[in-house]
Amino acid sequence: MVGESDRISSDWGGDFGRFVDAVAAAIPVADARTDYVTYRRDKVGVGTPYLQGVPSMFERTLVAEVMPIVARDERLSIQTWEPEVAFKNLPYGSKLMPRCDVVLRLHGEAREEWAIQFKRIQFVGDNGKNNDYGFQKLFSPYLKDRSLLHDCQSLRDSGLGTRQFVVVYCFRHSLELLAEAEKIHPEHRDRIAAARKVCMREPSERLDPEHVAELVNEVLRFKGLVSDYRAAGFEGAWRHPCGGSGLVFGWEVTPSGIRAVGEDPAVLPKLPF
Repeated sequence: MVGESDRISSDWGGDFGRFVDAVAAAIPVADARTDYVTYRRDKVGVGTPYLQGVPSMFERTLVAEVMPIVARDERLSIQTWEPEVAFKNLPYGSKLMPRCDVVLRLHGEAREEWAIQFKRIQFVGDNGKNNDYGFQKLFSPYLKDRSLLHDCQSLRDSGLGTRQFVVVYCFRHSLELLAEAEKIHPEHRDRIAAARKVCMREPSERLDPEHVAELVNEVLRFKGLVSDYRAAGFEGAWRHPCGGSGLVFGWEVTPSGIRAVGEDPAVLPKLPF
């Protein structure tokens, strides 16, 4: 087990919204404190290092950096938390047993246990250039892509937790934020210029994660996979020139057997494939 919290509040009652708030509040703190360096993956092993900061971290590293802060939040009643917990049941189609990013055990008579998967969505990469894989990581039906859609489907049957949740985090980008980034990171003008080009492809010259959250919410609810949407913003995460502000959002995964909206032909006809 990792992280026995030293400040416990009895009024939380397992509120997922407060957990999302706590993660959002912890991201700028972890961003400023981290000494972790993420390396580019290549065909021969470890490649060149990315710049430090939350934008370049993989999900499991983000969990390791953020959860010690979240577990001390006085609003929460986290008793213990454990990272990278192996599923008890092998999901359909999987050849290897997946791992859950974090499992929380809460104080209280209910003895709730929460299994939570995190998902990072990037509009731009470490180099500031366009990231083409964001929506693939959200909606791909293929196991190879480890999408949010698959996280919901596999987590609900994982055998972990009395409740299951998925949490997404994403930075926002705009010309105004990039102007601020240039003041903070003048040595990385090349990355900032690349991100500016990505923003300028949009009529609004902005990339806001709220639009992503809205779309994902509609799709996952349509498929009957989630309920209880919660979101919280964060700002001040400037360790990386492509950082700044962003959004944490997530849902509780619904139990198996809940009828999806998409199964009702009166709502929307199924696609012919």
